[in-house]
Amino acid sequence: MLRICTPPLSFWGMCLYAFGMMLGAFDITFFDSLGEFRLLGQGLFIAYMVFQMILLLNLLIALMGDSYEKVQEKAKVEALRERAGLLVEIELVAGKRYLKRNNYCPRWLHALVPKETLQAGETRRNREWAGITGTIRQDLESQLSVVRNQIRDEMEKNAEALTERISGNVAAAMREIGREVSNAVKHTQITELQDSKQVLRNMSRRHSSVPWPRPAAQDSGG
Repeated sequence: MLRICTPPLSFWGMCLYAFGMMLGAFDITFFDSLGEFRLLGQGLFIAYMVFQMILLLNLLIALMGDSYEKVQEKAKVEALRERAGLLVEIELVAGKRYLKRNNYCPRWLHALVPKETLQAGETRRNREWAGITGTIRQDLESQLSVVRNQIRDEMEKNAEALTERISGNVAAAMREIGREVSNAVKHTQITELQDSKQVLRNMSRRHSSVPWPRPAAQDSGG
């Protein structure tokens, strides 16, 4: 490895040398020959290494990871779209006479596909990696479906219990109303009977107070 034997004698020279060390052209034992710039060189070297290796590289890895996940999530869709575009181009170039041949364009197309691709709603564990975001999204969707089912079952149970309670309350209220109506009808009938008895009693009194007509005396000479 190339080693500079003459130590830098200025601050700018030390910065350039530290930058070269950050790129890989460094020798740890060279700090011993820096003299009064020894602590400055070591400090700049540590600062550069921390900034480059820890901050910048981790940031780059994170950005590349997110970009790769986004690309992988859309990889299947993009592949199908490109395949469809290629088929359209082939049909445009081949012509109608070529497409009418059954050997090249049959009426029915038989294809062998994996079983999990035909099962909607099931988790495809053997599929290609679609990124951490896609995996987390699928796990969340499965958990949300379970929670939705639990909430729906709980709501159905609560609705049934509430319906039974309301039906019981309505039946009790109807029975109470029926009793009140029957009592009112009985009271009305009793009142009407009492009124009828009073009317008959008054009529009988009036009839008893009226004098009965006496028969007329017959003529003796008749």
